[in-house]
Amino acid sequence: MVFLKQNKVLITSFINTAFARGVSAIGSILLVIVVGKKFGASGVGLFVFVQTIYLGAALLARLGIDAYLVKRIAQSLTLKQKIDIFFSSVRRTFLTSLIFSFAILVLSGSISKYYNGENLDEYLYVAVALVPFTTLLFVAIGFIRGINKPGLASIFENGSVSLISVLLFLLIEEVYSDATLLYFFFCVLFSTIFSLLLSLLVVKKDIEIGLADFIYNLFIKETSADKVVNYDFFFISAIQFSQQIIPVLVASYFLTEAELGLLKASEKVALAIGFVAMITNTVMPARLARSFSKGHNAEFLYNVRFGFLINAILAIPLGIIAVLYSENLVAMLGDDFVGSGYLLCIFALAQTYNVLLNPSVFILNMTGNEGVTKKLSIFALFLSLTSMPFLMLYFGLFGAALSIVLYLIIQNSLAFYKMLKVLKNLAA
Repeated sequence: MVFLKQNKVLITSFINTAFARGVSAIGSILLVIVVGKKFGASGVGLFVFVQTIYLGAALLARLGIDAYLVKRIAQSLTLKQKIDIFFSSVRRTFLTSLIFSFAILVLSGSISKYYNGENLDEYLYVAVALVPFTTLLFVAIGFIRGINKPGLASIFENGSVSLISVLLFLLIEEVYSDATLLYFFFCVLFSTIFSLLLSLLVVKKDIEIGLADFIYNLFIKETSADKVVNYDFFFISAIQFSQQIIPVLVASYFLTEAELGLLKASEKVALAIGFVAMITNTVMPARLARSFSKGHNAEFLYNVRFGFLINAILAIPLGIIAVLYSENLVAMLGDDFVGSGYLLCIFALAQTYNVLLNPSVFILNMTGNEGVTKKLSIFALFLSLTSMPFLMLYFGLFGAALSIVLYLIIQNSLAFYKMLKVLKNLAA
């Protein structure tokens, strides 16, 4: 009872965020179930490949500014500073996203040729439209996390977009039973735009300006913040792109469409464990940045211990369930997925390990050690990417699963070691 009273605000924040992240996790899993049952493993493979194109472009186009916003907005800025930083971030990322959209449009023929020669033009046109909206959604989420509204930030994450997309597609299917995968992509586009508009309303309410001033700041006003670039956060974002996107592109070369679907479907189901890390990633960074910037070391160290404890309590039971019932879980996706339980076991064990150590990364980022995180990520990425073609070529699906989890295991292990040194200095 004493623990609950002393940590009422923090625990309430975790509960609210856990609910929101739970909704997002359910949305992601439902997406795989609906696409898997409707279009089979090949449909999942095609969906994942196209999603990789627009999501990868958005990850690069955001320039790491979403993570930068979490740190800066949380540092008790004046209202004018918050307005300047947010709108300059929106302008910069929007222009970058248009460049990436144009690149996808120009390279659509080459992308289709790379993907088994299948014509993907109609899907890639939707991807072109998705890039700027997804990029801006990332930026808005970063701001919302920075103002200490982790639950709302979680609602606007990709998982909630998935949930709205699934519900909308099921509604369309009731009216038009022959709905194709293209219809699903249009549902994703609508859901992303809808989520972006809602997130901007949250931002507008926090910065307390009218609609006319909001539009003026968004499109016209230039500030000194427009000239500020944080390269460490950009490199971290680029590394995330390499970790999340390149494995899919390599796998799509070595594996068939159906095998790619089996691989990514198992990974999506295992993300039910990863959603625990998403909770602490949403709640803790802003708190850590605030306490660290004010020199409240005791509070900072307490929040660190709390984050690790919550991750362990939630992740371990989920990991055990995923391993013991792996075949039953993948069977829910459809007949095409029966027999791929071993892939889920690999992802579940890796996700559990990564969740346990995951706070190390954002602790380093929020204590001014973004450069250390960048170096560790580059090293882990180098080992992962160089081993990836070999593992996929000689071990097929099993090797593909290993290559995907290798990066996070190496990165989080090294980050945990470095974090212990940082905490030792703070405790001294």
